[in-house]
Amino acid sequence: MQMVKIKFQDPLQDARGALELAKRFAVICLPEDTYEVPAAALAVLDESQLSYRVLETDRIQEDPVTGVAAGGEMINCARVLEPQGTGRERT
Repeated sequence: MQMVKIKFQDPLQDARGALELAKRFAVICLPEDTYEVPAAALAVLDESQLSYRVLETDRIQEDPVTGVAAGGEMINCARVLEPQGTGRERT
């Protein structure tokens, strides 16, 4: 599977993009608001008209049984955010 590291152009795009991705794909959250997603996820972002920058692409080996990257673990990092100031933000 080809994986792509991306970063959204601004915090609003980041919030919307992370939500759209988490609905459909396994997403690996990385430091500094970057994400590693399957290359197929870029089409979803394009359809949603979300601005992002591709940082790098990798081809990873998956375990054929679990679908998890060899030597790694699957992480889904859906972040649900309430409007700022409500005190109900979750990460």
